[in-house]
Amino acid sequence: NRKAFFRYTVKEGETPESVALKFYGSAKMSWLVHFSNLHMDPYHDWPMSYLEFIRYLKQKYGSVPAAKANIEYYEHPDYTFNINVPTYERYSNADFIDSTLSVDRTGWTAVESYTREVQENDDKRNIDLLHPDFVYIVERELEEIYS
Repeated sequence: NRKAFFRYTVKEGETPESVALKFYGSAKMSWLVHFSNLHMDPYHDWPMSYLEFIRYLKQKYGSVPAAKANIEYYEHPDYTFNINVPTYERYSNADFIDSTLSVDRTGWTAVESYTREVQENDDKRNIDLLHPDFVYIVERELEEIYS
């Protein structure tokens, strides 16, 4: 039931425990924050703080400038697909054409690793939370299942 949930944007520095305390009155209810969002991995499905994010970029790419320099793909506002770097470079002076598709070469924007990683992390900030009035129902049903 979608009316049992509401949308929440996780703020910088918030943890599942602090969100649970804020909405459910106990940090021990952090399991419900994850459960409501089908988080399989509580460490990687939660948004990173700014410092965690910078550490992550340095570990994965060597440095933040390297993440900003690494082009992953090209996107276009008029198309629902992206083009990888080798394909883009292959058609550097012509339109993209194959047997079924012709795509204008102008208007494509490079998306670098940094931008993609920021977007993925920011997407994790929008979560669903079970309305506090429905918590007892979930707790009761889980108790029945596991007893």
